[in-house]
Amino acid sequence: TDEHLRTLFAAGVIVAAGHSDATADQLARAASLGLSGVTHLFNAMSQISARAPGLVGGTLDQAALFAGIIADGHHVADANIRLALRMLGRDRLFLVSDAMPTVGNTATAFSLQGRQITLADGRLTDAAGTLAGAHLTMVEAVRHLLDIGVDLESALIMATRTPARFLKVEGRYGALAPGARADMVALRGDALAIHEVWVNGHATHSPTNQE
Repeated sequence: TDEHLRTLFAAGVIVAAGHSDATADQLARAASLGLSGVTHLFNAMSQISARAPGLVGGTLDQAALFAGIIADGHHVADANIRLALRMLGRDRLFLVSDAMPTVGNTATAFSLQGRQITLADGRLTDAAGTLAGAHLTMVEAVRHLLDIGVDLESALIMATRTPARFLKVEGRYGALAPGARADMVALRGDALAIHEVWVNGHATHSPTNQE
């Protein structure tokens, strides 16, 4: 409701719409109150039809909303990723990993809200075949954007500066700049292999981990 949104905004909460059947008009109303983004664009939300833009169409039609998108080759068709990028631009569309417990280890299954989720061919699904999160790291999402024709500069901006802008922490995160926190990843070669990682200026990366 409007009251709930106003309470959240007054408390300084950054609110994103997602997994919703909201109409484009409802989205526009929320945006007028202070909603700043939409998350997991295209997934589990009202889609575009001829006479009902839905949450997807409403997002693409907005002039200022940010949107997060899962670029893993499973959640969103590549053409839709390119479409969203053309409509929103690299300064409003940003990458999200939606990473689950299988990422970074050898696990192939886990429990999520009482459902058994299994990993097969890069997809995480429940017994009904419904996607449940992503087996995806941020660098893999960047690599996927390159594979579908997005330029490297835009892909990196979508993984760093744009989400920092959405979270209103651009001065501290998301860029190499005086006064910013020294969280950095060095990528090497056309394959964007991880060469080194720094957290708050301290090297932490193990050379055996290339994801």
